Amino acid sequence: MSQHDNQDDARFDNWAVNFNDYYHQGSRVEAEFLFSRNLIIAARRWTSYIDEAIRAKTGHSRAHWQTLFGIAFAETPVTTLDLSERMGVQWPSLVRTLNELESKALIRRWKNPEDRRSRLVEITDNGREALADVKEVLDPKRHELFADFEEDELRVATELMERLYKKMER
Repeated sequence: MSQHDNQDDARFDNWAVNFNDYYHQGSRVEAEFLFSRNLIIAARRWTSYIDEAIRAKTGHSRAHWQTLFGIAFAETPVTTLDLSERMGVQWPSLVRTLNELESKALIRRWKNPEDRRSRLVEITDNGREALADVKEVLDPKRHELFADFEEDELRVATELMERLYKKMER
């Protein structure tokens, strides 16, 4: 996290002095605004925090390790189109990432015998080793961040995020 993120003057309530001119204090719309704002900031900070740590230790970009997890978690082999949909990324971006992963022997791709227009993808042993390296950084960092949360709080927050995600899928 950057130094600026931790400074008191960067806190929303310190600089957003006219906020309640737009959102009535204690209102539902204020609660929705503050929740969505905090969600965005938390996602950005988490992404920065974890990206920096993983890249420094392993050299892997987020696109690489998230794609490797997507392949490893799937019933393999998986088609590139299915992987794109499951990960919520655009197909052309995924193909670029897959090209990079294949050039590093972290995945293997071949034509789908059931549909010659598509390709199948699976993770290699090298890819599994790369994921193990990522997990050595990711898991302790995640635990460090969430250590002060009760398991029930994590479950409730997860359920809330899943509901939110499903509403946005429509």
